[in-house]
Amino acid sequence: MGKPINSIAILLQKGEIAILKYEKGFNLTDQFKVGRVFNRFALSPNPTLPFLLYSDDIVRGTVKLYHMENKSLKSFCAHLSPIIIMAISTDGRMVATASCNV
Repeated sequence: MGKPINSIAILLQKGEIAILKYEKGFNLTDQFKVGRVFNRFALSPNPTLPFLLYSDDIVRGTVKLYHMENKSLKSFCAHLSPIIIMAISTDGRMVATASCNV
């Protein structure tokens, strides 16, 4: 069995996201506070575009896009109601979100 290449683990716990990268074992690469994520996150499958997409807004459809290499964070309002699911395209260049009217 070969060793993993570009393996990343995302841990959600008590209002924090921890990002771990596998290099001869998992090492913590970043950790930051968030609101209530409720498993609404997606990880880019493209290792050259290492993005984490998540929403911690339970009132509006705000999406946050975190670049894991340069640690930049961008926010945008995708919907007027809470986001229920999200995804990143296989090439890592597009995101898709869905919400529900409440």
